[in-house]
Amino acid sequence: MFRSIRFRLTLWYTVVIALTFLLFSLVIYQYLHQTLSFELDRSVMSEARWVAARMEKRSMRKETAEVAKEDIFEHAAYYPRKEYIEVWDSDGSIFYQSANLTGDTLVRYSRISEADTSHLMTINNFRDHEIRLSKTVTPAYMVLLAMPTGVSTAP
Repeated sequence: MFRSIRFRLTLWYTVVIALTFLLFSLVIYQYLHQTLSFELDRSVMSEARWVAARMEKRSMRKETAEVAKEDIFEHAAYYPRKEYIEVWDSDGSIFYQSANLTGDTLVRYSRISEADTSHLMTINNFRDHEIRLSKTVTPAYMVLLAMPTGVSTAP
């Protein structure tokens, strides 16, 4: 039975089809992984640039802190992904911090040097999950914005 040509051909076709499906699956997985990673990086950088531009606009218009904080809060509330936002003044104090960071700070998790004006990195140990962290520095502010790389079950 195992020596028949029918069995050998069936086994050969099964192996070829299985390897084809495996290769196809690996290619699709890699493509999706790269595409989703690129889109996450683009989103993180875009949001960080928006917050930095908003803070610069505050400086130019001489707006009160509450107006700028409210704009950042409203903008983050409309964004569909969970994000963590911190804005630091040039004097080293926190100007704005999103409510989901209460009692914590993104600076504690980052390994970003002070000399970098714009940087993107992955933090593996942020509240038991992985995040992408962006740092954008303007003359008056430092904006730290992070988004989880996957679906988070933590509140």
